[in-house]
Amino acid sequence: MSPSQKRHKWSKKRIALTIALVFATLLLIIRVSLPVAIEWGLNERILNNLGDYSGHVEDVDLALIRGAYVVESLTITKNGGEQYKPFLSVRQTTIGVDWRALTQGELFLEIIIREPKVNFEDAANAEDAQSGQGGNWQTLLDELTPVAINTLHIHNGELNFFNRDSDPKVHLSADKINLSVANLTNIKNASGERIASAALNARLFGSSPLSAEARFDPFDFNDFSVAVKTDNFQLKQINDFARAYGNLDFAQGHGNIYAELQASNAELNGYIKPFFEDVEILDWQQDVEQQNDGVLQFLWEGAVDIVESIFNNQKTNQLATQIDIEGTLDNNDVQTWGAVWGVVKNAFFAAFEEQFNRITPLTPIDEDANAERTGGES
Repeated sequence: MSPSQKRHKWSKKRIALTIALVFATLLLIIRVSLPVAIEWGLNERILNNLGDYSGHVEDVDLALIRGAYVVESLTITKNGGEQYKPFLSVRQTTIGVDWRALTQGELFLEIIIREPKVNFEDAANAEDAQSGQGGNWQTLLDELTPVAINTLHIHNGELNFFNRDSDPKVHLSADKINLSVANLTNIKNASGERIASAALNARLFGSSPLSAEARFDPFDFNDFSVAVKTDNFQLKQINDFARAYGNLDFAQGHGNIYAELQASNAELNGYIKPFFEDVEILDWQQDVEQQNDGVLQFLWEGAVDIVESIFNNQKTNQLATQIDIEGTLDNNDVQTWGAVWGVVKNAFFAAFEEQFNRITPLTPIDEDANAERTGGES
């Protein structure tokens, strides 16, 4: 090889090396500057334009291999008034490519939200209350997710309701919330269906399990099915709320709550079925000796307890009813008198059946109850 050929070969290598170095430098600049730019855009342009609310993020990072960016420590608070807690705080949010959708030739997003906390507040002063109303949430969602969302996961969430101005102060909570929502963009699943699904598990008031399932058309909310169940719900867990808003409390009582809703072409039907045992509203030691309730308060709770005793099934010591819901999605009707009749019927005619009515395809089948109703026939 002649000297000129060697110089030419070296020149080509140097050009290739230079191009590689420039490309690597550009990637490094993008890797370093893009998270900073995203963080600045979120804090200065988006989170300060949420209507009655404003927010802040601590950090943004990139996960290039996963095709995602990660938002650390998002906090959103209400503007004005005095709130006990931020309206929303999220430890970490990952927004990235939904690889399952990508294998089907579709570019959609998957969002993973870790440890979100939502705090609702009621207050004597309307400015101190916070419900989320007045927030420009659609703008936030559009800016965070420029591509349509297909899958959503929430891990270890928490939902709180506070009232610091009531007597007594109220705090209701649901924690350990885990939610998975799939197929929001209506991609065909393995069975060829275009139906979105959601599954929720949580804990109410620190001890009562809550589970829910739903199936729906993400582009037409006139058709859906929802089934919800709570287990081992303790009435004493809501005593602060009952005293503050209903002027009574529970000495004891436990049970389950079932609910189902189904809509077809905007026609809604369903029910809420509370089933409680050993309900006791009045307790002398609790109400008089410990709480120092006045005579009027004691008489009020006594009257409520008398009504509860009349409508309680004396044989099974159960209190239950079914609140039917029907109508259209624009004008649904909760049949309160149907609930009253359900209590009367339970008290005087028949023991209440503790289970779902199975009006949706989500409801589990009780094989033992089904066999009993059919006389054991298979």
